[in-house]
Amino acid sequence: MKTKVAMIGGSGFIGTTLTELLSEQGACITIFDLVKPAKQNDNVSYVYYDVRENKPFPDTISAYGYFYFLAACLGKGCAEHPHNGWQTNVWGLTHLLSEVALYDSKPFVIFTSSVAVYDEPQCNGPIKEHAPIKGTDLYGISKVAGESVVRASCVAHGMKSAIVRLFTVYGHGPASAAKGHFLPTWIEQVVQRNRITIFGDGSQMIDLTDVRDVARALVSVARLELRKGDCRIMNVATGIGTTVNEVAHWFKQVKPDLEIVYDRSKSINKQVLMADISTAQETLGYRPKISAKDGIIELLKAAL
Repeated sequence: MKTKVAMIGGSGFIGTTLTELLSEQGACITIFDLVKPAKQNDNVSYVYYDVRENKPFPDTISAYGYFYFLAACLGKGCAEHPHNGWQTNVWGLTHLLSEVALYDSKPFVIFTSSVAVYDEPQCNGPIKEHAPIKGTDLYGISKVAGESVVRASCVAHGMKSAIVRLFTVYGHGPASAAKGHFLPTWIEQVVQRNRITIFGDGSQMIDLTDVRDVARALVSVARLELRKGDCRIMNVATGIGTTVNEVAHWFKQVKPDLEIVYDRSKSINKQVLMADISTAQETLGYRPKISAKDGIIELLKAAL
């Protein structure tokens, strides 16, 4: 990708790995974020930018061939600070796209959405992109709204865009329990107390995807040949379901003396959040390379 890339929220978990991969491939990347990225080089520059502010974009939009909109307030943050969640996930995206619309030369916009957009009670087994969407909390609803804004902008302004619905992403990088990431929460519990807490009976199933596989998919998305006004939607995950109990078992393989505690005080849905990734496979040639077991064991060992 020999072009200029704008990465909104590029200092975060996914953006850090995506930046490294794009930089290795020779792309010129500008990260727009509240905080500086952990690493910068000749291909990577940084501009302070708060998507929540109603201010002009701090650079010439027409200079960029691609916009990755990664900025997001996750479920925990949305629950604790609803106004901030909406301002980040919906208003910031809307404001940016309204500026993109002013230019004749419009970048390819890639928006990272979430499994949280799906209507979970209506989804059983592998979830296809055409499954019902609803959002069951503010985070999910904000992602549904964000997708609608992207699709409307394509129709109204002749943009090209892709909406990538991510499932449970894990891996090396600036993820944290404070932001609500699942595995960092458990890893912090292991390091601090040598115990992990499972809510419910642990039978709930998730689709765990290494952030390196996600980054490879996001690079491939940018290579799609789309017409003006097109908006492509696809799941990016592994297509393999893993129960929370299985993840706990992998943790115990690394730490045999680990204590596992079940907390059944909270009502947990018997959810099966596993993706159908056939669209990404067919359109991108996407094949996840890292198994959940190998990736999680590697991540835990690095933390201990």
